[in-house]
Amino acid sequence: MREHNEMGVIFDCDGVIFDSNRMKNDIFSQTLSDYSSDQVERFLEYHKSNGGISRYVKFRYFFSDIIGSPIDDDLVNQLIGDYSELCYKAYQAAPFTKGALETIEKLSAKHDLFVASGSDEQELNRVFKDRGIATAFKKILGSPRPKAECLKLIVGDRPQNFVFVGDSTKDFEAAAEVGVRCVLMPTYSDQPESVEKLGGSCEIIRSIEELLDRY
Repeated sequence: MREHNEMGVIFDCDGVIFDSNRMKNDIFSQTLSDYSSDQVERFLEYHKSNGGISRYVKFRYFFSDIIGSPIDDDLVNQLIGDYSELCYKAYQAAPFTKGALETIEKLSAKHDLFVASGSDEQELNRVFKDRGIATAFKKILGSPRPKAECLKLIVGDRPQNFVFVGDSTKDFEAAAEVGVRCVLMPTYSDQPESVEKLGGSCEIIRSIEELLDRY
């Protein structure tokens, strides 16, 4: 029987476990191909600056703040469905970040592992099962819950016993809101420069493998 210590490790998904941020950008563009290139570009800038926020929020923002039209829930749900189907298919071939599989395997022998992501929760559970890594994690949580809520559900009243590994400023903000120690990895991030600037406030790693020496 393996002996776990008291610390749990929580992972974001995109840009931490999978090198999938660019993939998501391309799928957003494909999903919104009926709209002008300027509108899509403005949306992508918003999306990249708000890593960790769910697609449910982002598509509504597209209509309310970029298109400037009343939100049509049926249309939003249709776009979310199209986006989700494309994401699920793309995840089947998405590369893992360097050393992710080995790191997850070794850390799971010492710690309880979790996922808290802005990606859709049902989709993530299917993808992790398909890719053979679901059993390494005690819980895989995602949207439509906000990321901070996912973290709260995992850490309960013991945030000091967890570390959250993310790749965005929004990950840092969610961890700070919950009181969880944060480690950021800018290597695969959509906003590496912004993440680097947080080095004075949290740990910065270049590869997920560095976690093995620290935890």
